[in-house]
Order: sequence, then structure tokens, then C-alpha cells
Amino acid sequence: EEEGGEQVSGEGLTIALSQQHLTNDWNRGVNAGVQAMCDEMGAELIQANAKGDSNQQVADIENFLTLGVDAVIIGGGEGPAFAPVMQKLADAGIPCITIDVASEYTLSNITSDNFNGGEQLGLYVKNRLGGEGNILVLDTPGWQSLEIRIQMLEAVLTYYPNLKIAQTISIGTQDAVNNCYKETKAYLQGNPDTQAVYCSWGLAAVGASQAVRELGLQDEVFVVCTDADQVVLEEMRKPDSPLA
Repeated sequence: EEEGGEQVSGEGLTIALSQQHLTNDWNRGVNAGVQAMCDEMGAELIQANAKGDSNQQVADIENFLTLGVDAVIIGGGEGPAFAPVMQKLADAGIPCITIDVASEYTLSNITSDNFNGGEQLGLYVKNRLGGEGNILVLDTPGWQSLEIRIQMLEAVLTYYPNLKIAQTISIGTQDAVNNCYKETKAYLQGNPDTQAVYCSWGLAAVGASQAVRELGLQDEVFVVCTDADQVVLEEMRKPDSPLA
């Protein structure tokens, strides 16, 4: 906005939005917010959904560069993969705004307080287990905000030597619920001494909860995550849900 509260006009501007996937509420909310603001400003919005494929997302951003758009928004993803094309955007004078992507080439990186969220979730696990037990971690590679949540769990555990990350499994965003379900079920069947599943995002927790429930281990294993997607809240409301 300009001084005095007048809205800056976006007439004649073309803004491009790249998303790795649109399977959760957070990413869909980003799309809705960007679309609403472009409509308000009168700017044209071009959107691309890579459907969980990081290589496709890089290609989408390369296409935005070729089209000569006025600005690019990257709505999260495997941040390090974007460095070359983000440098090209910077060289071309095209501003780039990111979500959960820390980069020297971003005009502004928008993110939530994953440091505090990860720490609080780690302390919850510690308190619930009394500082002793084995944790399965479900991670998603390359996504900065999710990496921070795992790092904060690791920081908490340095003070509790009897509470351990027994295994970390990295699972991509494509078909996340089903893949996290399968990986969690297979791991728990082979590792009955697991007490908790720490998930770096919401859809992973939904899949993990389905696995725990199917195995009938709700009294032995609980699941945690920081995200509050509608599907996560629906899972938590089930009377036999292990999602805490």
C-alpha cells in the first residue's frame, strides 16, 4: 500500500506462483491468498502445480523466467534445488518471493515460527514419554520449515539421553498419506519398541495414524505433528486416534 492507505495498482503486471503440490490446506491457502490479492490489485496471476515433483517445479520456474513475468512467488518446496533458477531471476531483475525457502536470491522469505513449534512438539514428546523411549521420525526432504522442526526435536533430545530417534524415514509429498501409512506400518511391525511417531507435517501424521490404528497400537504408540490441516483435525477427533 502507498502512504495514506491507497492500494498500489497491479494493472499490467503478471505475477507467477509456483507450488510443489496442493494436497494440504497450507498450500491451498497460499494460492487463495495470492489470487485474492492479485484480483484486488488488478494483476494477472499465472499458477503452476508441480504435483509433488521437484524437477517439474524447477522447470515451472524456468518457464516463468522464459515468459518474462514481473515477479515470481515460490510457495515452498526443496529450497536448494531452486538456487540456479533463482539466480537467473535475480540476474534478469525479476523479484522472487519465497515461502519456507531461505535464499540469498529471495526478496522476502515468508515462514512461520518452526523453531518454537518444533521445540514445543519435542518437549511434548519428552514429557509424555517421561524422557525415555524410541521415536520414529517421518521427514520430507529439502523443505526448510520441516527440516527446522526435526532439528528442534534433535536439540531437545540432546538433554535426554534415554529418549532417542530410532529411525528417520524421508518421504516425498507425492501420495503422502498412503506412503507414510505404508512406511510407518512396515517399521512398527519390525520395531515393536517404538513409542512415538514425530511427523514434520500434517499429511504424514494422518498416514502414520492410520497405520497405528490398523495395527491396534493406539495404547502403545502416539503420533504428533504441528500442522492443523482440516484432515489432521478430523483424524484427531476420532475416538481411537493415536494423533496427539
